[in-house]
Amino acid sequence: MTTYVPIATDDFCEQVMRHLSESLVEEGPVVAILDGNGGCWSTAPQTLEHILGHSGLTEFCHRVADGWEPATGLVDGWAIAAGQLHTNGEHRGYVIIGLPDGAKDSAACQSILEMLLNQVSTIAELVHAASRPSTPWAVSKGTVFGN
Repeated sequence: MTTYVPIATDDFCEQVMRHLSESLVEEGPVVAILDGNGGCWSTAPQTLEHILGHSGLTEFCHRVADGWEPATGLVDGWAIAAGQLHTNGEHRGYVIIGLPDGAKDSAACQSILEMLLNQVSTIAELVHAASRPSTPWAVSKGTVFGN
């Protein structure tokens, strides 16, 4: 079972969601990030509430925390997948993705959902890396070099 380390900040989650929102089409997947402290950011909050509601979101997060990753399911015709959001191996929360008309080709949906979960993690890593202060110098073989 994963222990939550509360390092996901509102700013971090908002930045990841902003980058995701820029690349998703309106009729496409619904993406939610849950920070583990009750915060939830989504590309389509009303749709997400209609499909899963708070209890459904919590259920998928519990499945992931119990080791079912990705946790997948079909809810009202939507293919749903959930996974951990982590950067540098540290747990930051959960990602839940829903694809409309998920029942049409479950194998294809599963592949797409897993790919999207990986892309969200990659975006989170980039946001995390960009938010860390850079080192103004580096040491190599005893010599100091400016960056």
